[in-house]
Amino acid sequence: MAATIVGGPDAHAGETTLFLLVVDPLDPYELGDDARGSVAAAGLRSPDAAVRGLAAEFLATHAPERLLADFDALIGDEHERVRGITWEAAFALAPQDAATRAEALLLTGGAALPLRRSALAALGAHAPTTAIVEVLAWAVQQPDAALSGDAADLLYALHRHPVIAQAALSSPHTRVREIGERLLDPLRGSPAAGGSRPGDPTRVNDIFEELLRQVEERGSG
Repeated sequence: MAATIVGGPDAHAGETTLFLLVVDPLDPYELGDDARGSVAAAGLRSPDAAVRGLAAEFLATHAPERLLADFDALIGDEHERVRGITWEAAFALAPQDAATRAEALLLTGGAALPLRRSALAALGAHAPTTAIVEVLAWAVQQPDAALSGDAADLLYALHRHPVIAQAALSSPHTRVREIGERLLDPLRGSPAAGGSRPGDPTRVNDIFEELLRQVEERGSG
């Protein structure tokens, strides 16, 4: 009965049932882990995004294998929260396979943009920089501003690499090009991305370059 309710059309009843029978860590009705997992899994079929998200959140913590059992459908869910939770579970249980699946979805031009963005976010959050240099270099140059911007944000925050930064310079989007330029700036950029900054011990000539620049600026003034 509980599984029918949480998977049914009444969103309020489904959410309330999940809170009462599944989410409460004290398990007041003593259903046990297996039964609670089964009820939560039924919630993944709910037409309501909030119910699906709540169910996915519980399963990610208590029974992530249930999410992977319906992986393809869940990473295609219209709700970003459900997609994100499912990707998190996939990378926790099978990181190499998850990375392969995320990259394949990202590079599939026929996939809907929100699904590709979720795949990129998951890949960027979990894969090492060396493993996704080519993917991010490709992504920053994509015609869609949102996808290209997501890749540029990953470049700036997590994956500073000269190849990606150089690719960003060729992006059709101004904000992405500006991020690449900022990271590659010879005086104020990021050493990891191929730029530098004053005081960087790996670039001992920076202080002389900066002094020369200041002298030239004073001379031209």
